[in-house]
Amino acid sequence: GQIFEAVMALLLTVILSHYSSKEDFATYDFILVLISLFSLTSLPGTTTSLAISIGTQKKINLNHILINTLKYSLLGSFLLILCAFYYWLADQNLELFYTLLLSAIFFPFLFSFGGINGAYFLGEKKFKQNTIFSIFNSLFLTTVVSTALFLSDKVFYFILAYLLGTFLPHFIMY
Repeated sequence: GQIFEAVMALLLTVILSHYSSKEDFATYDFILVLISLFSLTSLPGTTTSLAISIGTQKKINLNHILINTLKYSLLGSFLLILCAFYYWLADQNLELFYTLLLSAIFFPFLFSFGGINGAYFLGEKKFKQNTIFSIFNSLFLTTVVSTALFLSDKVFYFILAYLLGTFLPHFIMY
């Protein structure tokens, strides 16, 4: 599953680098770097401890864990909003402003649902289901972002496709 995810990420990078402008590709990567950096506010260790707890048959309230993860992720959203206003006020870059605001709206949901799903599969030792779900997610994300690239030349839509392509499968699976 991880090898397939890596191959799909590489394929998506190749597609974006060949069919978008240098500026759009750099903006897309910059926003993904910010999202990844601020993901530290989403309690990334929760998934490991959750998988261990599920594996040892401890009683767990997944909704409580989801609410806590969402709550702490709001800090990441706040940081993205600060970055958005910086680029609006300092550079008058409305494209980055709107794209970072969009990212801030989706941010709490990106890591919360996916982390819980993955932890559940690993804790229950359902490795085959986890691999199938990972492959499906990678295919879905690559397809959605590639489609957005071919339908529009705006980074806003690439990022919207990335955010929806990341969020929707995890939300549906939760």
